Amino acid sequence: WAYDNIGKKMYIAAADYAFGKEVSAAFKAAYTAAGGEIVGEVYPPLGNNDYSSYLTTIGGVEADGVYAFFAGSDAVRFVQQYEQFGLKEKFPLVGSGWLVAEDLREQIGNAAEGAFVSTFWDYSLETEENQEFVKAYEDAYNRRPTIESLEGYDAARVIVEAIKSLGGDVSDPNKVVEAMSNVTFTSPRGQIEFDKETHHVIQNMYITETVLVDGKTENKVIDSVEKVKD
Repeated sequence: WAYDNIGKKMYIAAADYAFGKEVSAAFKAAYTAAGGEIVGEVYPPLGNNDYSSYLTTIGGVEADGVYAFFAGSDAVRFVQQYEQFGLKEKFPLVGSGWLVAEDLREQIGNAAEGAFVSTFWDYSLETEENQEFVKAYEDAYNRRPTIESLEGYDAARVIVEAIKSLGGDVSDPNKVVEAMSNVTFTSPRGQIEFDKETHHVIQNMYITETVLVDGKTENKVIDSVEKVKD
């Protein structure tokens, strides 16, 4: 999607730990397979407060966009400083859904506007299943659900479906694994199933753009890639 919609040259910035490295490697593999070129990479330490040296380096490259993977407070600081250093106007910011997650955008502020991210779920998905999930969650907790809320919700459903298919007998671990791999249902994220060999989830990925609505940022689903395999 980034190759088709952002450009043919991307720079990668990601937190220096396993999750950041693995997600960036997956992006790099897909992007280069599409014909794109990675023009540089930088991996600031996890929990970094000051991205100035990294952003100065990025500002001097020739690229069509920047792909970033940061989460939590790292995402807040990176996205804010990305705007402060003038890069937001120079390079579209592309990333993983955690970059502008539901529970971070209020802290990030308007600096998040214009980011494009890929995610397997978003608050704004206009499906019946998601609207029911969002309403039930907000009624129960008086706040919006996050991507982690959805993950827990779906994990519980997977466990229940597997136990039901086994008639409650979970004494054989191999049968439990097989039962879980056969689970499929329509989640608030969309239809999910599991790869029989790797046991990774097969799911839709959504491309969102962060936009301003009544002075606050919201994520808006603008595209989707169906049945993505890890």
